[in-house]
Amino acid sequence: MEPSEKYSFNSRSFFTDKDVKDIGSGIVLWRGYFQSVRPGIGRMLVNVDISTGMMYRPGPLIDLCLHFFNKPGQNVNPLSPALGLQDRERLRLQRFIMGVKITTPHTTGARPNAPPRIIKKLSTAGANETRFDSGDGTMMTVADYFRLKANRPLRYPGLICVEVGSGALLPLEMCIVTPGQIMKKQLPADKTKDMVEFSTMRPADRFKSIANGLNT
Repeated sequence: MEPSEKYSFNSRSFFTDKDVKDIGSGIVLWRGYFQSVRPGIGRMLVNVDISTGMMYRPGPLIDLCLHFFNKPGQNVNPLSPALGLQDRERLRLQRFIMGVKITTPHTTGARPNAPPRIIKKLSTAGANETRFDSGDGTMMTVADYFRLKANRPLRYPGLICVEVGSGALLPLEMCIVTPGQIMKKQLPADKTKDMVEFSTMRPADRFKSIANGLNT
């Protein structure tokens, strides 16, 4: 099987999770392998070297959001508009996670092999205040829907929701970020040092890493 069929990749590199570094702010660095072909005298030369990919932190979406604000832990209040999440910070988070793929394995009726959903934007209010048309002309909050219709009372009803491509509103706590998603946004300036340290290797370690990559 080709590496591009097994691992995350961009146009010229593929990345594996065998060598990673969490640099905070919801970003994880993955070691990658770059290849190019160039003509030589009477032959073609293949150049292989290491590269670095920026990935979104996989796992619960709540954790990714808290790490983005550099506030990891059990206190989820920073994600609640009623408890201090200011709109400018919400929009900053929205720009960061827009386009991220998520799954909802814990929702009622979730299919095991259902394709991931893509985050489009964030709600302006918590799930206990965000309302939508339930289909019969009545308005219902997202929190009430999961409590009454899905039999899944929310643990954190005051947190914002994500809106996915279909227009559905999903509570943060129901969403899981799939691993290996390349972050195409610009690296924050305060993370440049971490990127340089991770990307820099001694020649012997570099050669060993490339050899391991060729055997992937």
